[in-house]
Amino acid sequence: QEAFARFYQQAWSRKFLPLRHPWITNVSDHLFGLAMRLRQENDGWAPRGHEHTFERVQLADWLQRSANHISPDEVPGERRCLEWDSSQYSKRFFQQHCRFFDVLTYFDGEGRVETHATGSRRYHADLHTADTVMPESTWGVVVCAQIFEHLRRPHIAMAQLFRLVAPG
Repeated sequence: QEAFARFYQQAWSRKFLPLRHPWITNVSDHLFGLAMRLRQENDGWAPRGHEHTFERVQLADWLQRSANHISPDEVPGERRCLEWDSSQYSKRFFQQHCRFFDVLTYFDGEGRVETHATGSRRYHADLHTADTVMPESTWGVVVCAQIFEHLRRPHIAMAQLFRLVAPG
């Protein structure tokens, strides 16, 4: 464990983070301090408690690169962002791109929408039947991370996403 902990710390300091460490939440482990440091440095780039998972680090890097590559003026439609369960990534990485940060929360029933005072919306629906409550060609940015592996019919969900994205 000592050798692995030292390797992990060096890899982190060089901005190359390997896969999650199985002992990272053990306070007697050498990496526990690293886990706490990652949590303290989290300014919204990852959900709290997921800072040490490699896929979250990769996702944050990809979202930042995407935001840097897309000019805010190129976002079509009403400049709305859509994200699953939380608008954390959208607000963190696409704050300059979107005026509204909408959220889709899974709901196994008749879909409904709540509109907040900011103009942002929270949709309660099943993505497979989103056409009953979510208007087409509405969103200029859609953040859909770590969702499809949980869907029973991903091909239908993907068709819905294409329907929801504004042309441009």
